[in-house]
Amino acid sequence: MKKLASLISVELFSAVMTMLLVAGSTIYFTVVSSRPQPAWGIPLLCFLFISFALLFLLSTRDKPFQHEPRTRILLIVLQYILVVAMYFATPFTYVAIFGTIWSAQLPYFMSTRLAFLLSPLFALPIWLAFGLYWGIDNSWISTLLFWAFNLFATMMSAAQLREARARHEAEQTNRELKATQALLTAATEQAERTRIARNIHDLLGHHLTALSIHLQVASRKANPEAREAVERSHSLAKLLLADVREAVSDIREHDHIDIQHALRQLANASPTAEICVTCDDDIRINAIQVADTLLRCTQESITNALRHGRATRIEITLRQRAHDWQLTIQDNGMVRKNWQPGNGLKGMQERAQQIGAKLEWQLTEPGFCTTLTVPQQDAL
Repeated sequence: MKKLASLISVELFSAVMTMLLVAGSTIYFTVVSSRPQPAWGIPLLCFLFISFALLFLLSTRDKPFQHEPRTRILLIVLQYILVVAMYFATPFTYVAIFGTIWSAQLPYFMSTRLAFLLSPLFALPIWLAFGLYWGIDNSWISTLLFWAFNLFATMMSAAQLREARARHEAEQTNRELKATQALLTAATEQAERTRIARNIHDLLGHHLTALSIHLQVASRKANPEAREAVERSHSLAKLLLADVREAVSDIREHDHIDIQHALRQLANASPTAEICVTCDDDIRINAIQVADTLLRCTQESITNALRHGRATRIEITLRQRAHDWQLTIQDNGMVRKNWQPGNGLKGMQERAQQIGAKLEWQLTEPGFCTTLTVPQQDAL
């Protein structure tokens, strides 16, 4: 998280410094220029530069807007209008660097192919402004150069975006694999404990029962001198049988899957959100299918919250109630008003139905809440 924040700070610092240098030098050369300037020329340039910087900071912020992605699209359109206005407000061609900064944002709003196809159209105002309006000779060369710069900035941003998405997917897959591994380990341990308990009960328990019966018969047939020793042996056999049964009961009592560890594996190593897991101490889940459903629903909810809602905090709560288990996933992400359940939620609902569980979801302020209720009698 700190490395990501540091990287974003460096990129933001670079963009702001570039804008300050271009804006400052443009205003300076405009002031000292011998070219006649209208009284509103400098104030207009200041307004354009400051407005672009503010819109840039808004469009590149991590915190989601209430109306995503329409708000960011509007911000990027307004930035382009300001850039074109800069071309006609000053004759210095290097002000087109603002267009390069704008072009670096395009991969976040459109496909790389579309950005490439539209790049000549986006660069056309450079020639219209400096060639036709300002009458600068060979302005077509500047247009071609800045078109190439803008295209390069777009492609580099697209490559960085692809790398970030691939890294995020790899981290998500790694978390899912760790959670699945934890669940499989818990299931294996549960199966081994069950096997040991069954063997102790079936083999040792049956043999001790037979021994106790034989000793009881022997005590009746033995002479008075040997009867006392046989009865002591019979008492020891019954005591040992009781100890075996108690040991088997203790093993079976702790014969449950450690779902808490698997859930925490999912919550770990999220670079963009704080994920908190809260579980009751007395959670007892023995059915692997129930544990798997709880894990998969949690996994899908985290994915939806991060990918679609851009959540920064997710709270996962697992409670054991009198007759059921209740899993709640609450996030603070953004949800569109015309939201409709997607394939992820439908898949969660199908999983819930397979174990007789009930899946519910609701929009909260802010965020989204998913609740999975699993009746214990159907899961045993």
